[in-house]
Amino acid sequence: MTASKRKLSAITGFLLSSALLLASSVWPYRDTAVAAVTAEEATILQSSLKQKLGARSESFTVALKGKLTTAEVSKAFDSVFAADDYLKYAIRSYRYTVSSNGTTSTLSVKMKYWETAEQTAYVNARSKQILASIVSKSMNGHQKGKSHPRLGAA
Repeated sequence: MTASKRKLSAITGFLLSSALLLASSVWPYRDTAVAAVTAEEATILQSSLKQKLGARSESFTVALKGKLTTAEVSKAFDSVFAADDYLKYAIRSYRYTVSSNGTTSTLSVKMKYWETAEQTAYVNARSKQILASIVSKSMNGHQKGKSHPRLGAA
């Protein structure tokens, strides 16, 4: 390889790497014109998830203004599950996809449950009956805890 070809190769390599560096530094800022989901929209997402999961909907979509990220969806699911352990463990599996057109986002969710809404309602009603027969208003926290270890001082 001649000296002029080496210089040309070095210059071409430098220009190519400079262009790639410039493109990679600009790329993350390309989406900043799209507004992220607001706190109000995040609250709407959480309440929609809570309502749909409580009704044991197997497939549903939620439309929101702004760009919704998978991290925000994961956070919304985590907060709904943290508020209701029974719901968290009644879910067998779930999948979701997020699509955005730049101004709105659509969350599509597919759920599988261990039990139906009717079965959950039966368990809740039966649990209240059983607790009413075990616990009386005259019991103090210690007595309630001894009547059933999971009741504690409730």
